[in-house]
Amino acid sequence: MPAYVILFCALVACAIGFIGYTEFKNLSDTEYTKFSNQFAYTALSYINPDKISEYAQTHHADEEWKATNEKLRYITDVGYLESISVIIPENEEYNSYIYIFETANTSVNFTATPHPLGSRETKSLFGKESIHDNLMLVYDLGINHSEYIDDDESGPYVLSGVPVKKSNGEVVAALFVKKTMTEPIFLRQRYLRATFITSIVITLVIVVIYIFMIIFNILRPLHFITFETSHFAEHGGALTGALKKVRNKDEFGILARSVEKMSIDMTNYINELTTMTAENQRISTELNVATEIQANMLPTDYPAYPDRNDFDLFASMEPAKEVGGDLYDYFMIDDDHLLLSVGDVSGKGVPAALFMVITKTLLTSHGVQHLSPSEILRTTNNQLCENNASSMFVTCWLGILTLSTGELRFANSAHPHAILYADGQFKYLETKANLMLGAIENTSYDEHTITLRHGDRLLIYTDGVTEATNTENELFSEARLLESAKKTLALNAKDTVKSIREDIDLFTGNADQFDDITMLDFIYK
Repeated sequence: MPAYVILFCALVACAIGFIGYTEFKNLSDTEYTKFSNQFAYTALSYINPDKISEYAQTHHADEEWKATNEKLRYITDVGYLESISVIIPENEEYNSYIYIFETANTSVNFTATPHPLGSRETKSLFGKESIHDNLMLVYDLGINHSEYIDDDESGPYVLSGVPVKKSNGEVVAALFVKKTMTEPIFLRQRYLRATFITSIVITLVIVVIYIFMIIFNILRPLHFITFETSHFAEHGGALTGALKKVRNKDEFGILARSVEKMSIDMTNYINELTTMTAENQRISTELNVATEIQANMLPTDYPAYPDRNDFDLFASMEPAKEVGGDLYDYFMIDDDHLLLSVGDVSGKGVPAALFMVITKTLLTSHGVQHLSPSEILRTTNNQLCENNASSMFVTCWLGILTLSTGELRFANSAHPHAILYADGQFKYLETKANLMLGAIENTSYDEHTITLRHGDRLLIYTDGVTEATNTENELFSEARLLESAKKTLALNAKDTVKSIREDIDLFTGNADQFDDITMLDFIYK
């Protein structure tokens, strides 16, 4: 923790120093630019513009020129300038110049040598290509211009240029004042050193104060609290009384009182948890038994009827919880009639499982009585409506197949449409679905008849198949189920159910299963 405090203080100090340095630099640059401009105008006041053209043509330094040059040299020395230059460009490319005046301060730049009157220069002005633009602004456009230049060789300086104009406004030359930035750079360095030393001192003082506060306000009470919590864990919730030494009024004091209270609450909680764990274990055991009982109630053998080769049949039910509310059943009513049924009880868990057992038992008991599918559903519905205080209901698809003729009679109580493969194509067996079982007494159920031929297939399922959801909350859907069924034409009944289940798992990925998934596949041979 102290390391973070040190880092924080250092960052704050650096930020303050950087901001101060930036402001100081901008201010010094501005002031030196003004300072350079003032000297440029002062030098300009000593120059006779009407004589510039004569000096450029004759290169003759008369008494007036010498007096002016002496004044310029005096200004250069007094202002601690590096140079004052008055030049005339010889062409529009500004790559050749004629010097009218130039002074140099050897105390600033001991290698500087002024150009004599009339001398020409063909290299870059002041050694910088970019200064051509400054010359164009001053000489060609007649604009006063100052610029801060950071030269890697000679160091930073301010270059101020003013046009030399005749009385009629004609620009005849450009005057440049070059002022080095030696003094402000030295002041900046002093400022940085002072800021750095002050930051270190302030940081160390803050860290010492912070460490002192940490020891007496945090570490000491934390030591007592840690000792007591360790003793609490090792001795079954017992405390030694060390928390009485924590007299803080802050969060540590609150924590100390909370640990004392926790000792009492934890003892009570452990006793309650022991009782609850035993109860949960009992419930878990009973749920496991219920799961096994429910699984044994549903036919799972494959082949379902090994002694018959006129059809292939397989079904499976995977509950979303320990026990499910889906049901399926198939059995031979006699040697020539096979009953198929799939149902889905409202809700999940134990209540749905109990209602599922009742429904399956009623369907089976009525099915063996040679009733029609509509009569089986009507009779079962009436019995489920009796004493149905919980208002539970069940959807159901039920059909009876005459194996010798292929005639299939079926009825549907609000259940999803089955998928039929016939005449070389898979399609939904769409019929009007009647009311679910357990809702209203004396409900009538329509009965439908189709004829199966060699190779026809029937897939009956619950909505847990089409409503299986992936992590993007997309449904598996009836369209995907139909496409998945089309890939199973060459498979037997068991492999068909397995293939569709794999497609569902591939679609849902890591998403949880929220509903029971039940499928029954039948192939008429």
